[in-house]
Amino acid sequence: VCFEAPHRIHESLADAEAILGDGCEMMLAREMTKPYERLIRGRPAALRAQLSADLAQDAHADRGEMVLVFAPAARGAPALSLEDKAAWQALLTGELPKPKAAKLLVGALGISREEAYELLLRAPRRPSQSGD
Repeated sequence: VCFEAPHRIHESLADAEAILGDGCEMMLAREMTKPYERLIRGRPAALRAQLSADLAQDAHADRGEMVLVFAPAARGAPALSLEDKAAWQALLTGELPKPKAAKLLVGALGISREEAYELLLRAPRRPSQSGD
């Protein structure tokens, strides 16, 4: 589960597609628990296309709370390349406290908690980071 700001949702979906590939199943939830709640399920490219189509009909379709829910990684999924791991490391380091970032890595990549922490600990620390 990943909470995202509306103005970054297209970029985040593009990042998910680039890092996880278009085979990754996920769901985009918008304005949960509100009368105009919207749930879209599919692959990253399909979610981006649907969000763009929604924007064409409603200029406010990209506003409100956004939540990305990633499907669990398939068992026996190929190991991530160093470039993939570096991309996730760069994406999460400095944006979230390490415990939350590690939890996202475990859920999104299907790696162990220890491997997620090891990946995050190798990242350079940013001065603005807090809550570790």
